[in-house]
Amino acid sequence: KTITFWNFLKENTIEIPIIQRDYAQGRLGKENLRKNFLADLKNALDSNETMKLDFVYGSIEKDYLNPLDGQQRLTTLWLLHWYVALRAGELNNDNCAILKKFTYETRISSREFCEKLCEPENFEKFKGNDIVIVGFITKQTWFYSAWKQDPTIQSMLRMLGGTKIADKRGEDIIDGIEESFQKTNEDGFKSYWKKLTQKEVIVFYHLPMKDFGLSDDLYIKMNARGKQLTSFENFKADLIGYVTKQGEAEWESLLNAENGIPIKLDTDWTDIFWKNKSQDSKIDEIYFAFINRYFLQELICAKKEDNTDLYSANELEENNSTFNYLYGNKSNDSQLQYSGLDKYLFTKETEEKSIPLSFFKSFRNLLNNFYKSAKNCNLNNYFPEWVDSKFEFIPKYDEAGNITTLGQRERVVFLAVCRYFEKGDFDETSFRQWMRAVWNIVENSGIETIPALIGAMRLIDELSEGADDIYNFLSNSHPQVKSNFAKDQVAEEIAKAKQILNGKTRPDGKTWEEIIVEAEKYAFFKGAIRFLFTKEVIGDDWCDFDTKWVNAQKYFDEEGVKDGKENDKLYKSNAILMKSLLANCDDFEHKIKKHFEFSNDYVRWRRILIADHWRRAVDTIMSKEVTTETTKDYVNNTKDVFIKNIIDDGLMDYVCNNMSGAWIRSTYHGYHAIWISGYPASQVVLNPILSKLQFEGIISYRNTEGRDSTIPNCRYYRCFYKNVDFKYKFNDKYYYFNWWGTPNKTELDVYLTEDNWNDYKKRPNPTSDKGTDEDIYYCFRVTEDMENNTSLFIEGLKELIEQSQKS
Repeated sequence: KTITFWNFLKENTIEIPIIQRDYAQGRLGKENLRKNFLADLKNALDSNETMKLDFVYGSIEKDYLNPLDGQQRLTTLWLLHWYVALRAGELNNDNCAILKKFTYETRISSREFCEKLCEPENFEKFKGNDIVIVGFITKQTWFYSAWKQDPTIQSMLRMLGGTKIADKRGEDIIDGIEESFQKTNEDGFKSYWKKLTQKEVIVFYHLPMKDFGLSDDLYIKMNARGKQLTSFENFKADLIGYVTKQGEAEWESLLNAENGIPIKLDTDWTDIFWKNKSQDSKIDEIYFAFINRYFLQELICAKKEDNTDLYSANELEENNSTFNYLYGNKSNDSQLQYSGLDKYLFTKETEEKSIPLSFFKSFRNLLNNFYKSAKNCNLNNYFPEWVDSKFEFIPKYDEAGNITTLGQRERVVFLAVCRYFEKGDFDETSFRQWMRAVWNIVENSGIETIPALIGAMRLIDELSEGADDIYNFLSNSHPQVKSNFAKDQVAEEIAKAKQILNGKTRPDGKTWEEIIVEAEKYAFFKGAIRFLFTKEVIGDDWCDFDTKWVNAQKYFDEEGVKDGKENDKLYKSNAILMKSLLANCDDFEHKIKKHFEFSNDYVRWRRILIADHWRRAVDTIMSKEVTTETTKDYVNNTKDVFIKNIIDDGLMDYVCNNMSGAWIRSTYHGYHAIWISGYPASQVVLNPILSKLQFEGIISYRNTEGRDSTIPNCRYYRCFYKNVDFKYKFNDKYYYFNWWGTPNKTELDVYLTEDNWNDYKKRPNPTSDKGTDEDIYYCFRVTEDMENNTSLFIEGLKELIEQSQKS
């Protein structure tokens, strides 16, 4: 039955047994607990809505209650009644006689302190105009200084006066009774006193246990651990309390005694996590992490009434304290410490932030369905074969006791799994198909940043409407998918779903789903295979699929490009696949935007095969098998001189066979710089002046190890940041060609050097070190005339020597 604290105290004496722990709600570190509990108590007094607290039970002998559970709440209620009586002018002998029926057996000092508070004459001089209650009490002659060492008295004073500390945002935490009621006048306190003593505003459930003798052994067992509650225990209590406070019929169903959230949290759902318990049989951390991850995804996917996103990505990342708390430190959420339910209030259905009813219903469906149909399944067995993630839907403990975390991709997959089970029970076929589509999108959408994570989650949330039959959903969805995230990969999944459901029978006896899955797991493709059925628009070329699929298996393996069996099909060694691709690129200057990677490795080719600006070139080399002869034809037909230079000079053979890769970074007039992997130390450069002179044998590069070097059979040279140290054949002197600038302004200078490549030869007694380089060093500026006439360039080299010798 329910009863008010005042009515209970009138009928019984409450004595906290000596074996119970000290009053803990007033401890340091419990600020948020006090803040939330006191706010709820005051709200009940203000709103006249009944606030129901949990059970209080223990042995009752001769009208004495020794509480086994409920000590903390009872002490706080007693302090609230005492303080309201004091401020309402009701701290008289009659009321104090009732208040004295609450006492502590734990320490003599605690018991005597409670008795002194209930002597009206001790407070005749108290004037409650300011927040001074603790200062008043501790300055009285009846208050012994030794009492400050009693942890229960310390906690009681802290509950009365608060801690006067601020939260992380700099806002004061109202965690004391006096602070909570500081704006209340005497009439307000009289009204509160009347409600506390005459109405059922704040009640608790009392379970009479008169016939159940509680021995000291039971108290010891109940309190022996001496540990504070874990973050999860506190969180779970507050979460259930939140549901309980709502009071409406729809919310009441969540509290059903047989299948409501409270009983499920401690029974069926606990079984789900118990399978992954730690070596010392703990599950609180993994249970807490799981629910935190669910809260994070619901915050990200929360909608307004018009079905638009509640928060933008920037609002979540930069300003939302709930997101930053749940996301953890750099996505590591394994160390979250619970400090109050306010961090979990994420949506605005009213003027106040709240947790919507839909959240609890979806969460209940998720765990009920998972428990019923999949708790013994290894979900990872239904992922695509190429997936290499260590994803754990239910967190686990490692040997050190740490819990598994989720990376960016895995958070999105976690959401996808949740959405599937929210809809219904586990089915192997539909779950496998859903996970295939999800992982294809996740793997091929670049989820490295928080905005990308949010975009991916919102896309999967949208697609999850069809999680139980994703092929039909995708086939009928275009163009209804509103999200713009990973739109090319989504378009690919739509095209594949349509082909699986509607494609003609294959002559090889395989279904379209079988052949598509086979291609997705091949080599480095990992779910992105639109180049096998696309010419211009994704999905427009299923007729050539089989030809392209055969060629793909000839060209590629896990490492990237491989060689064919015949000498005229050396796709890798002679780089004919890359040469053919580049030769078929139309409008290189603008389409590739002067930044094109070329290599035989899988990283570059994976980007090339799915890039929209390479579709025509990729279609060409996939539709007809590449050979040495076809490559020559492609090169001869290209009108791009730059491409011809790269291919004809043998540069591509050099880069593809001697390095991990390179990318064309920039061109300045006739000068081309190609950056080699390992920037900034390595580049190859086409310098029209030096290349011509080097081919004619008039100059040679120093060939410094690791810096400048000649590339065999190639007009390009390898150097450091486009600059090169070279020797003029006819005077055996070294010069340094210095090239710097921007696309709109390039400066080319040649310096006479000493023995060291970067030690420019200085002129004797220069007028000022602040002059131009021509004043300080033996050097000259390369002009356009020199570029068109190399003899002028040579004259410049000779002139520097003559100047040097004359000086």
